Amino acid sequence: MINKKTILKATPVSQSFGLCYTAYTPEPGATFTLTEKKDLLVTTVSTNGNTATERTYKDVMTLNFSGTEFIGFMDFMRECIVQEITPNKMRLVMFVSTTQKAYYNKPSYVIILTFEVV
Repeated sequence: MINKKTILKATPVSQSFGLCYTAYTPEPGATFTLTEKKDLLVTTVSTNGNTATERTYKDVMTLNFSGTEFIGFMDFMRECIVQEITPNKMRLVMFVSTTQKAYYNKPSYVIILTFEVV
């Protein structure tokens, strides 16, 4: 992403996590796939970036995106776990990579995104 886009904002704090923001234009015809039940295998990394562990989240609902699309926050892993979905609310678990060490492209944290109809 950084090689393809102009960085609009990076602060000293965001740089400690390797984060920044930029403008993004979605691809025409982008799609998403909702999978109602699957075992999601995720390789997670310790917060110090030195140890990788595989974790399986059993029987979860997931949301995945075509091409380079994402929801809310772009990272290496764009498939999210859907914790809750109703006509008025959706809560997603998103895996994010925050280490700049050997496993820089593996998640070490999760972000919970909640979208509500207002």
